[in-house]
Amino acid sequence: MSTEAAQTAVPERTILLEVFSTGSRWINELGSVMTIVSVDDSGNFSGTYASSVGKPDPPPAFPLNGRYEVNGNTLGWAVSYYGGEFHSTAAWSGQIQRTATGPVIYTTWVLTRSTKPNENWNSTNVGFDTFKLKLIE
Repeated sequence: MSTEAAQTAVPERTILLEVFSTGSRWINELGSVMTIVSVDDSGNFSGTYASSVGKPDPPPAFPLNGRYEVNGNTLGWAVSYYGGEFHSTAAWSGQIQRTATGPVIYTTWVLTRSTKPNENWNSTNVGFDTFKLKLIE
């Protein structure tokens, strides 16, 4: 990779701080909502995640904890779903980028649900989510 390409591949640091510093809500293509409630300067953030996939309706919000790259645009977070019929953990890893319509987080996720030993082969799913910013009013 040329030096010029390497420089343009890493966007300025401010995009993460811009959109997380004021508190924000991110909605993915399925309608799941990630709400950021706390961010610090050392790369930690926390909030809640309400999945629109599955039951019940409306979905409960579960705590999330994550990290972001202090000098870049990558980030990741995890959510443990618990209580009642919820017995799973999901993690997202991705990057935030500026687009013509505003900042977008592109992620790959892994979800593992609790299963019996003979069902372990079917316990983990992998997919992709795209989150768009909606400012909290």
